[in-house]
Amino acid sequence: MDEFYEAPARLSASREVAASKFHIEKFLSSVNKDVLDEVIGEMFKKSELPPSQESVPLAVDYRPGRKASGWHKEGVININSAKFDFNDNLRKNFRRLLSTYVHEYVHASAAGPAEEETGFKYLSPEGRIMHPPINDGFTEIIADYVYEEYARRTGETARLGQKTPKRTIRGYIEERADAKALIEKIAEDAGVPFDVVLGAYIRAYFSRDIASFEESLTT
Repeated sequence: MDEFYEAPARLSASREVAASKFHIEKFLSSVNKDVLDEVIGEMFKKSELPPSQESVPLAVDYRPGRKASGWHKEGVININSAKFDFNDNLRKNFRRLLSTYVHEYVHASAAGPAEEETGFKYLSPEGRIMHPPINDGFTEIIADYVYEEYARRTGETARLGQKTPKRTIRGYIEERADAKALIEKIAEDAGVPFDVVLGAYIRAYFSRDIASFEESLTT
């Protein structure tokens, strides 16, 4: 993967857009999807759930006016190339890129075939499907584990780091803290270990059924 860390020459604005998309697609094409599926598949198996969908298409868009680095919609992972500057600190950008991709991959793994709705959700008074902020916080907790296991199993910890990049880069700081605090509170009130509640949350998240979470705590 050394070639991915060679800084490109400074280009014109239009060529930078094309170059950014090229670097993103080139880097993500090198990601070992089998390892990602293996890690997530083990989580499904441990939760006694059927395997996730087989493949998740990727699209790279240039959306300078959009805050998000990536999103999952209609069964496709979208990466916003406007959020990655490949003329500055390539190693940091590729780590951010992979962590963004893994975050959206976890979302996609929790969705049904061609569904946008992932993880925990509820209906608004207007009938719209909404996600509580804690949904992304919990996605981050799962994505951290997947990222770190990916780096370890592929032997890429030297380049990707042993820990997932800090979310000061990508947001979800409060959401992640709230998700962790909720798990800790439930574990304390129920008198069970943190990992037990975390496991129940994982099952509920991937099954898209909050009732399974509540049932897991009482069985």
